[in-house]
Amino acid sequence: MPRLFALMLLTLSMSLSAQSSVVVPKGWAKKTGRWPGNFMTWPSRDLPVHVQFGYNPLDFGSLNAWLTAIEFRKFPSMRPEPAIVVGTRIEMSHGPLQPEDFTNTFARNAGSTKTLVFSGKVNWPFVSGSQALQPFILKIPFSKSFLLHSSAGKSLVLDAYITSNTIYTNDWQYDTAMRDGGRFVGFNELNAWCKDSQGRRVSLKMWNMKSWIGGSFDLSLFGGTPNAQGLASIGLVGAGGKWGSSKLPIDLAPFGAPGCFWAVASLFYWPFSTDSSGTAVLPIVPIPWTQSLVGLHFFDQSAIFDAQANALGMVPVFSNEWEIGAGEAPSVHTLVSHHDNPPKPQGFAYPRRAPIIRFTIQ
Repeated sequence: MPRLFALMLLTLSMSLSAQSSVVVPKGWAKKTGRWPGNFMTWPSRDLPVHVQFGYNPLDFGSLNAWLTAIEFRKFPSMRPEPAIVVGTRIEMSHGPLQPEDFTNTFARNAGSTKTLVFSGKVNWPFVSGSQALQPFILKIPFSKSFLLHSSAGKSLVLDAYITSNTIYTNDWQYDTAMRDGGRFVGFNELNAWCKDSQGRRVSLKMWNMKSWIGGSFDLSLFGGTPNAQGLASIGLVGAGGKWGSSKLPIDLAPFGAPGCFWAVASLFYWPFSTDSSGTAVLPIVPIPWTQSLVGLHFFDQSAIFDAQANALGMVPVFSNEWEIGAGEAPSVHTLVSHHDNPPKPQGFAYPRRAPIIRFTIQ
């Protein structure tokens, strides 16, 4: 009886206390995210969507409180976000697994007891493009509060079901935390008119999500000359700098390759081959676990050897600039299923990635 009375007093005191807020994952309140999220605003062509977010209760500290609302903020980019209305249902639970240990099965990650905290239409507002850190602008008030016990489970789980969207092909991109895996800085289009013997411009698929210390760097090439040999290279100086006494980029027209440029002071080289479709997976380059490399910018550029393309016999690809990350990752997880009718038991996992959310607490 005394324990029950104490619990009643605790509940009463929480209901009378002023509202405050907490941002999860921890440490991201004043730090911009690294990826645009859109599973909560997915276009109607692929609905319904079931998305599950896992957060670490330790990010709330020792807090035991009622959660009464969640807020999202725009991903920092120059893309304006459209005004949309999204049919949404949200359930919350204390999960048995830490976010790092989430599986591809929704039911195994969620708690056995779920609380329906919201069901209705969410009005995502129009927001102009900006690359600055954005305020939390979209608030979803709960129809039923969720009592968070920081020790009740190993994760706080949000299961959101997206059932409708007023836009068929567009979304609203919110700010998302993920591993500091380095980033793609940009590329130059100097070789837009540099083509192979079949009149094709060679392109790079810029897919490199592991450029952190202790990780690796890798790219794929597509649209190249079929069954050809090539050379990949990496350097620390790009366009605007110098390679020896030569200013980059170097115009290769005087060497027999009009419209072609070389823009990297190459330090390391790796040979590769294209397949019958002109695709190649470039060699994987390990990145040492050296703290001083965090924030370092490097450049890559590759070339395909094609004797019929020009007198030089070489077709350079666009050069890219990258930044090495620290590899630090938030304790979060995302699992998603599109066209979820009938409901699928499993989804596609995005480890260490989830929206930056501000919870209203009472």
